[in-house]
Amino acid sequence: MATAYVDLNTHTLPNAAASFVWNTVNYQSTRWADGELERDAGKVGGPKSVEDLPRWLAAAAKRRKITWDPATVRVTSSLRGKARAAAVAWLLGG
Repeated sequence: MATAYVDLNTHTLPNAAASFVWNTVNYQSTRWADGELERDAGKVGGPKSVEDLPRWLAAAAKRRKITWDPATVRVTSSLRGKARAAAVAWLLGG
């Protein structure tokens, strides 16, 4: 089981953060926030920028041999409606 958390926010810091958790028992995770890799227990590295988030999510999934389920993806964001839907599609490479 694996989970990805992506936080895009224009109101508070960090403005962009992403975490990839693949072992919820021992909480093995990788976390990136505003351009800095805070931890990388998964050895998946971090995205180069916000624009690199979709590639990074795909690469992390490939490395850990998982498939993201679009139905369970949650994006915390100040975006609403069509903009939010577009952001989720972009993150998932659609």
